Amino acid sequence: MYETERETLGPDDPKTLGDMSNLGAILMQEDKYSESEKIYRELVDKKLRVLGPEHPTTLLSMGNLALVLSLQKRYAEAEKIFRDTLAIKRKKLGPEHRSTLVTAQQLAEALGEQKKYAEAEQLLRETVDIERRTLGPEHSDTLASMTALGDLLTEEGKYPEAEKVLLETYDTSTRVRGRDHPDTAQAEYSLACLYAMEGMKDKAITRLGDAVDHGLRSSYDSKLKTDEQIKSLHGDPRFYAIVADEHRRALASQS
Repeated sequence: MYETERETLGPDDPKTLGDMSNLGAILMQEDKYSESEKIYRELVDKKLRVLGPEHPTTLLSMGNLALVLSLQKRYAEAEKIFRDTLAIKRKKLGPEHRSTLVTAQQLAEALGEQKKYAEAEQLLRETVDIERRTLGPEHSDTLASMTALGDLLTEEGKYPEAEKVLLETYDTSTRVRGRDHPDTAQAEYSLACLYAMEGMKDKAITRLGDAVDHGLRSSYDSKLKTDEQIKSLHGDPRFYAIVADEHRRALASQS
């Protein structure tokens, strides 16, 4: 479909560009990151030339390109694009616009992955404060930013504050969205990571098992085996039972 429209409508036609964007998203969901990156790079180049850097769909493609770079652990490249996107959004949409705040969170996560903790933490704290005030403490964006902040604090070794943030996130998500919601399970997974980092193996195992039992996304199947934050749980039979359970669930979701 995309190639046909490219030939009949032209490579710069809005319909062609829209189909390219959809294809890039599908490839990213299928973990075909290099192919997705190629699509998004072409899209960004075309949109910058045809629509300009401040057009909403240009910003969307820039954000998607940065995201697919992050998924390939190319955080320095992603950081630059996130920074450019955030600067334009702050200028055009304002610092409190929901789209601006999403990009701010994504930039903070890219910074955290590069151990640029001070800037990442400041950015996440600002984002959470604005989202609490403009969207409310129960909004999905607010809870996502709080989880990201809790994860960063865990990585920094600020365990008491990380626990406070993550417990509030988990409790709020449980109350608002239910215990079996994937985002609730993600917050509980973050708590498991925190307790594993602190050496609280029993609490970590309990939280991890509950997260798997209550909706942890199937994408965590491989992460459970490689996540450095829960490496201290390796060797515990309970951990391997949880990993096997998550693998079964991931396979079932694909059938």
